[in-house]
Amino acid sequence: MIGRRGFTLLETAIVLAITAIGALLVLPLWPAALRSPVAEDTPGAALVLELHAARQQAISARQEVRVYLDVRQQRLRMDTVGAHGRDVWSEQPLPLAPNEMLVTRDTAALVRFLPSGAAHAAPMALRHGTGWLTITVDPWNGEVTRVARQ
Repeated sequence: MIGRRGFTLLETAIVLAITAIGALLVLPLWPAALRSPVAEDTPGAALVLELHAARQQAISARQEVRVYLDVRQQRLRMDTVGAHGRDVWSEQPLPLAPNEMLVTRDTAALVRFLPSGAAHAAPMALRHGTGWLTITVDPWNGEVTRVARQ
């Protein structure tokens, strides 16, 4: 009996099919992972970047992260909420430019990012100069978006 060496055409086709399926699942996510979430010189950019950082912290630490935006005192506080209680992760002034003002329904807003990447938040408005932006957090994937409005 002659010894078998190498792979058959069927085995090679199966490996290529599995590799192609894996690539089809991963490649659509690749550009989103590489691009910056927001241009740094646009209105509300610093606030949006802070919210993105809080979402990434929730996912990487596998803990809920709560972002408190106190409009009256112009403060931002981020807490991680886990099995051992609540820890203050960051506390700072609201990252707004001098001509920007955050407007919420109440005097403070709470944004909760869950370990899955999902989020709970009410829409916020940002006044910059003479224009307005609406800042929303998608409840399913936690993505923070800004939409200009008149």
